[in-house]
Amino acid sequence: MTESYGLRTINGQAAHELARELSFPRFPGSEGEARARRLLRERMEGLGYGMEEQPFRYDARRTEILRLTSPLLPFAVLSGLAFLSARAPLLSASAPLLSKWAPLLCWIAATALLILALSLLRWPWLETLFEGDRDSSANLIGRRPPDSFREKPGHRPAVYFVAHVDSKSQPLGIVARGLFFSALTLTSLAGWVLLGLRGFAPGAVGGGALAFMSFLLLIFGVPLSVNVNGNRSPGALDDAAGCSVLVELARILRARDDLPYEPVFAFTGAEEAGMVGASRLAERIARETDPSRCFFVNFDGPGAGRGLLALIHGFVRAENRSPILRSTRGSAVARAAREAASACGVPLHVVRLVPGAGVDGVPL
Repeated sequence: MTESYGLRTINGQAAHELARELSFPRFPGSEGEARARRLLRERMEGLGYGMEEQPFRYDARRTEILRLTSPLLPFAVLSGLAFLSARAPLLSASAPLLSKWAPLLCWIAATALLILALSLLRWPWLETLFEGDRDSSANLIGRRPPDSFREKPGHRPAVYFVAHVDSKSQPLGIVARGLFFSALTLTSLAGWVLLGLRGFAPGAVGGGALAFMSFLLLIFGVPLSVNVNGNRSPGALDDAAGCSVLVELARILRARDDLPYEPVFAFTGAEEAGMVGASRLAERIARETDPSRCFFVNFDGPGAGRGLLALIHGFVRAENRSPILRSTRGSAVARAAREAASACGVPLHVVRLVPGAGVDGVPL
């Protein structure tokens, strides 16, 4: 099947066949992941691209432990503080001042823990958890040879087209994970509010309400805490489809000498281990090139549903109003994506990244 979008001719059948060929278990660091890289390298070199394999080492044990234990932390914190708050009246004889302020102190402790957790959920800090050499993977980078450019490479901005090679299996699908994560987050905030009411207005909230919130946190946290990774998924959609789209895009752009940018094709490794390959790629770009002249288009799960789905995450500063934060939905990148899709007649839907999910676009 061949479809024409504007000036670009896409061989959808070729992309589909390659995606099927890549659809076998490819857990980070496994022989399946290495086999997929070899296949992609062969295809890209057949198109005339120069390929560079960039190996890296990491240790995913700390992040895996954190991923499986953190869903139970809200339950442990709320139930523990609720227990201490309920025992405060017993101190009325020996420590009346502590008995009076114990509920408020519990809420302050919960607030401090919440602020600490939010401050640690930043990607530069999370990257340090992967330090080590227990596991290994590699990024595969493809560039056109210098004779494809009218001027020397590096004189124009680089656009990195990114897709991850590896795959993983989990008992919970991405939608279920998002629902449980959202429920856990909202229930945690509700418990924090109830603790605050108990501290500022003694008697307004009984122990039963906090016990019920703790029970809900346990119900929502346990499925996430047993959602272990495995190597059973063929990863056709996530992300053999993205890799096949990149190869087809590379075929189209190989003969284009009029591009205002330098196309670079990055097949990243260990995305399912915590976007490690994308992080290593970002570090390398920061060391060796000018990051301000590098742009990234991440393909993760193309072919799901109808049309294109643009995932966004985080916030950006609004134009001319630097203190004000607004969603990337209104950013220049999102607008450019809509305009390009509209010009090509391709349906585009811009949505937020599912809570609890991660893609290579986060570290990049």
